[in-house]
Amino acid sequence: METSDSLDHLINVLEKLEGRYQDDQKEDDANNRVYQDQCDSDIGQLDKDIANSQYSILQLEAKLEGNLIPAKSIQQGVEKAKLAEIKQYTQEIQELDDERQEQNEVYEAKIAEHFEASKIIREAQAIIKDGLQRPSLLEIKKNSKSSVRIAPNILAQVTSSLSGSINKIRQTHRFTKAYASIFKVLLTIMNKSESTADEGSVEKIIQLCSDLLAKIDDSTNLERFAEDKRVQAYEKHKHLLNRDLQSAQSILANTQATLQSLNDQIQQAQNSIETIQQRLDYYQDTRQQRYTECEEAAYDYQQARSARDNNKQLVSDLIGLVNKHLRVLREQLALRVAAGDNI
Repeated sequence: METSDSLDHLINVLEKLEGRYQDDQKEDDANNRVYQDQCDSDIGQLDKDIANSQYSILQLEAKLEGNLIPAKSIQQGVEKAKLAEIKQYTQEIQELDDERQEQNEVYEAKIAEHFEASKIIREAQAIIKDGLQRPSLLEIKKNSKSSVRIAPNILAQVTSSLSGSINKIRQTHRFTKAYASIFKVLLTIMNKSESTADEGSVEKIIQLCSDLLAKIDDSTNLERFAEDKRVQAYEKHKHLLNRDLQSAQSILANTQATLQSLNDQIQQAQNSIETIQQRLDYYQDTRQQRYTECEEAAYDYQQARSARDNNKQLVSDLIGLVNKHLRVLREQLALRVAAGDNI
C-alpha cells in the first residue's frame, strides 16, 4: 500500500507541475499579446511618422522645384535685364552730357569769337572816328571842295590793328576763317582808301563797320537761339532718360528685394528638408530597431513556448505512464488480497 500511496503522491506532484506549466504558458501568452500589440502600435505610429515626413519633404521639394526656384530664375532674368538697361541708360546720359558739354564749348567759343570780332571792329571804328579832321571855315572858303579828311597815318594804324587782331584770333579762337576773311576785305578797303581818305570813303568804312557789327549781333542772336534749342532738346532728352533710368532702378530694387525674399524662402525650405530628413532617418532607424526587438521577442516567445510544451508533454506522458503502472499494481494487489495474502 505504501507503494501505491507513493505513486499517488507522484501523480499529484506531476499533475501540479503540469498545471503550473499550463498557467505559466497562459501568462506568457497574455504578456506576449500585450507586448506584440504594443509593438504593432509603436511600429504603426512610426510608419505614420515616416509617411508624414516623406510627404512633408515631397511638398517642400515640389514648392522648391515648381515655384521658388523657377520664380528665382525669372527674377534673375529681370535683374540681369534691368542691370543692362541701367548700364545703357547711364552710358547714354553720360554721352548726352559729353555731347552737351562739347556743344556748349563750341557755343561759348563762337560767342567769344563774335565778341572779340565786335570788339576789334568797334575799336577800329572808334580809331577812325577819333582820327577824323574837319576843315576850318577859312579852308572851306579857299577851297569849296574841301571835305572831312582822316588824320595822317590813322588808316595805317587801323590796318596795323586789324592785322594784329587777325593773328591774335588765329592763335586764340577756333572759328577764325570767316572773320579772318572779313578782316582781310576790310584791310583791302583800308589800303585803297589811305590815298583818298575823303569824307565819302571814310563814311563808307564807318558804315561798313556798323553793318558788320549788326551782322555779328544777328549771328550772335542766332547762336543763342540755337543754343537755347539745343539746351531744351538736351534737357528733354535727359529728362526722358532719367525717367527711364529711375524706372529701371525702381524695378531693379523691387526685383532684388523679391530675389532676397525668394532666397530666404529657398534657404528656409532647404533647412526644413534637412531637419525633416534627419527626423525621417531617426524614425526609420527607430522602426528598424523596434521591429527587430519585436521579432526577437516573438522568436523568444515561440522558443519558450515550444520548450514548455515539450516539458508539459513529458510530464503528461509521465503521468500517463505512472497511472498505467498504478492501475496494474492495484489489480495485482486486489488479486493477492482475494487470494488471502496478507498485504
